[in-house]
Amino acid sequence: MFDTVVERLRSTEGFLRQSERMAQLGTLTAGVAHELNNPAAAVKRGAAQLAESVGAYGNSQRALAGLALTSQQEDALNALLSEVAGAARTADEIDPLDRSDIEYELQSWFEERNVENAWQIGPDLVNAGFVRQKLDELEESFGTEAASPIAVLISRSASVSSLLEEIGQASGQIPNIVSSLKTYTFLDQAPVQTIDVAEGLDSTLLMLRGKLKQGIQVYREYDENVPAIQAFGSELNRAWTNIIDNAANAMNGAGSLTVRVYNSDEDVIIEIEDNGPGIPEDIQHRIFDSFFTTKEPGKGTGLGLDISYNIVVHKHRGNITVLSEPGRTCFQITLPIEGDLVGND
Repeated sequence: MFDTVVERLRSTEGFLRQSERMAQLGTLTAGVAHELNNPAAAVKRGAAQLAESVGAYGNSQRALAGLALTSQQEDALNALLSEVAGAARTADEIDPLDRSDIEYELQSWFEERNVENAWQIGPDLVNAGFVRQKLDELEESFGTEAASPIAVLISRSASVSSLLEEIGQASGQIPNIVSSLKTYTFLDQAPVQTIDVAEGLDSTLLMLRGKLKQGIQVYREYDENVPAIQAFGSELNRAWTNIIDNAANAMNGAGSLTVRVYNSDEDVIIEIEDNGPGIPEDIQHRIFDSFFTTKEPGKGTGLGLDISYNIVVHKHRGNITVLSEPGRTCFQITLPIEGDLVGND
């Protein structure tokens, strides 16, 4: 009878551990989907706006084609367009009140010359570094008749350049997210690797950013020259995920999370600290026990911290402790720089 009970207990525990892994996989999947959705939506939005801007740019070029510009004026215009394209891609931040004043001045300049949709032209010129004085200089260089079409062309050119930069930045985030996911899972790598602990923490924070960005401020305090260690990389990232996810739940989506990495002569030390309500003193000694949880039924199996404890202590010969009081909870993990990993035959 005792053997039967033990066997059923082990079977149940194995099932619940698998459920915990699936729950963590769900968290990971939701985080990745959220992170990929942001740049994908930005690319889609930017492409739609770019199609409109390219059409408007073409119309501006056709309007300019009817003007008799000298070869010197054409060279000056081409140089100006190149300058504007660079300025639009690296536009400086402007105080909102100052921006509003400049846009109003530019709009007034166009309205005085009976340019249609003057209110749409000014913002892109501001991004390109234009003020009313530059428009007056255009009139002096190209003449009264050509100044307005050239200014509109410059505005459309700045819009196209700005949108291309936006699409490039957004699309560039997608391979970064995929790279972080591969780092998180150590895809196509041996179970044991030489890892940078800070890099693993960063990839974990990225995977959980959809949950953390709701109102949690993340601070990183990484010492320089922390040595790499031999470790089960994906297993450690599971441990970071469990601890950080618990901290986010404890803070109920609002607070601050501080992640520290530093080292002593023999160990790499990781601290994950939050400013949540804390863990009651009378249960702190039980938080690493199997099936112990303070969450409501159905919201936790009580295995997350137990799994983290086994990964750190049993598989990596390290240590994990917790110090908690109202307003501060800190998990401290120590990992030996040179250790005998369990299962590393």
